[in-house]
Amino acid sequence: MVGIYADSWREYLPRLKQVKQGMDTTLQIIPVEAVPGTPARIIAFGKRPDWLCEYALVNDSNNDDAVAAAMAWAMWFNNDSRATTMEKQLSRWFGAEVKEVTNEVRA
Repeated sequence: MVGIYADSWREYLPRLKQVKQGMDTTLQIIPVEAVPGTPARIIAFGKRPDWLCEYALVNDSNNDDAVAAAMAWAMWFNNDSRATTMEKQLSRWFGAEVKEVTNEVRA
């Protein structure tokens, strides 16, 4: 599942299908409208979601490389430093660095 955040999210479905065909994967993706609580990484077209989530912002949906990079990140193929993680979003909101505390750090 991949969350799609846009004013009219369904209009991006043909674009996502086109870009996915050029990717080296046989995984099936299920795009869904991104809403608060979406249990997936989100591709945001043109604007940022206004709730806490992890998303890749694509400003130009005609840029094949940008859409492919966002899709690869959303499908967990890589960690793209351009994506906004919850830590980055909280750091921006609070004005101070926020880091995830993992079980390894607590031990």
